[in-house]
Amino acid sequence: MGSEVLLSLVIPAHNEERRLKRTLPMMVRYLGSAFPSSEILVSEDGSVDRTVDFVRELSKATQRPVVRVLSSRRRLGKGSGVRRGVLAAAGRHVIVMDADVPVQLSSIQRAVDELSSGADIVLGSRSLPESRRDEPRVRRFFSRAFRFLVRVLFRFDFDTQCGFKGFRRERAVPLFRALRINSLAYDVELVSQALEMGLRIVELPVNWKYDWNTSLRLRDIPKMLLDLMRVRLGCCPLWHR
Repeated sequence: MGSEVLLSLVIPAHNEERRLKRTLPMMVRYLGSAFPSSEILVSEDGSVDRTVDFVRELSKATQRPVVRVLSSRRRLGKGSGVRRGVLAAAGRHVIVMDADVPVQLSSIQRAVDELSSGADIVLGSRSLPESRRDEPRVRRFFSRAFRFLVRVLFRFDFDTQCGFKGFRRERAVPLFRALRINSLAYDVELVSQALEMGLRIVELPVNWKYDWNTSLRLRDIPKMLLDLMRVRLGCCPLWHR
């Protein structure tokens, strides 16, 4: 890309071929219209389906935005995939969004507006008065219980698990280089580190839809809880030591 890249959209992906066949063309059309100087980075994490092949095939047929895939031979975890994608991004602003597109694509423009106005990080929030969320009661219960635990352990109250986040790249690079958690709980370490660094975090109301084919499994929960305790007890390096 000859000119400056305004926006990088990072999509973490593990066995997401079926979802991406539906959602990636939508992202390409939206960014091609709203952000011609942009790129999409699919950060693949040890998939055994055709995720990598599909993204490569689509990239050959797409000029704007540029579509790239970053692949990993083995599964390292969502946190690792997001970190790899953000550090490889070239855009002035970096948006991280789940492959199922849990929020409206117009949220990207609203996040970029906040970043351009001085925010260092934008967190999509399902809990603001203007937000709407569609999910089963059981999932909402576990989500609220997790958020309560985070509030008790870390003394902040952000919706870390929304699946939509935005960053100014100049702030994101040192932040993500400091992260160590690779599991689904990476978001909590991210916010904890950002607060340690004094970064300005803005919450963005979203219309959020639950994906019934979510990759979160019950066996992932103990690992998430263990990683929360690792961050809280300082087993992972913090920004200020």
